[in-house]
Amino acid sequence: MPTKQPQIIETYSSGTNWYRVWSDGWCEQGGANKTNIASNADITITFLKAFKDINYNIATATLRTSDTNSPADNKAVLVHNVSITGFHIKSTRFENKFGFYWQTCGYISTTNNQNMVIKY
Repeated sequence: MPTKQPQIIETYSSGTNWYRVWSDGWCEQGGANKTNIASNADITITFLKAFKDINYNIATATLRTSDTNSPADNKAVLVHNVSITGFHIKSTRFENKFGFYWQTCGYISTTNNQNMVIKY
């Protein structure tokens, strides 16, 4: 007998923040900060859906937000303070001209899910 494939059971999108939950508990969620961020800023990302543990993936990418000759390839988004409810990002060399995208995926907790908050 064929195994039933996971199905998308819930989605959400507001502004640049979003998530998608699968029937097996897998969750993809992400967002973007498209504002001009100062260098060495520490930004808190709090998930809409809490993960079951810290064994989830985090991907980030820089985003040019204003006209500049500064190359995007030497900008970094450093992830730290990872927890089941979110993580922190520290920007390097953003010079008030760059933002970032972020995306996570992993299995979610079935309790304690909350709204996403981005603090600057």
